[in-house]
Amino acid sequence: MRDIDRSILEALRQDDEELYQHFAAEHTMFHNAMDLFRGRQRWLALAGAFAMIVLLAVAVFTVVRFLQADTVRGMLLWSAAFLLCVVGGTGLKIWAWIEMSKNSIMREIKRIELQMAHLAREVRGAAGSETS
Repeated sequence: MRDIDRSILEALRQDDEELYQHFAAEHTMFHNAMDLFRGRQRWLALAGAFAMIVLLAVAVFTVVRFLQADTVRGMLLWSAAFLLCVVGGTGLKIWAWIEMSKNSIMREIKRIELQMAHLAREVRGAAGSETS
């Protein structure tokens, strides 16, 4: 832990320390992925996960049909369908990565807000004790 983190942690009160620990903790990739399924937009994450599963199933089906195709035209059509499934799945994965990045940034912003609120409280307290 860096010196600045240690000094901030020492400056926090007991009630703020638990909240600080929650925001300061490094989250694993699994934790970040599971955070997608919490909150206001969890239905969107569930729909995306369902769409990924459907796209995977369709991609497997198109590969099987590609291998069974008798004509070059059939092979081209099934390979185009496979490529569309891959592109759709890639788009959904990119969306999920963007959402995880956004959630991580929001966690950092909330951590900074907490630190600023605590600092403002201490500054007000120090200014009040000097005037007394």
